[in-house]
Amino acid sequence: MKAERDLKKRTRAYALNIIGYTRQLKSTASNKVIVNQLLRSSTSVGANYLAACYAKSQLDFLNKIKIVEEEIVESNIGWNYY
Repeated sequence: MKAERDLKKRTRAYALNIIGYTRQLKSTASNKVIVNQLLRSSTSVGANYLAACYAKSQLDFLNKIKIVEEEIVESNIGWNYY
């Protein structure tokens, strides 16, 4: 499906953009903690979306998509911190 491929590309680009952004930040003790969490949550968006694409049922898909949504919210909170 075109929409599925597009979203896979977009979630990958999202993670790569945040990786690039975090490389520009100063390496302070407080930044390290926040950056590590931001990297974990932003890169897991694509991984969890991919898992949702292979869900075993509609209910499983919805559960996995909810996890994707939670990671996006968590990433955006970290992103907006700076």
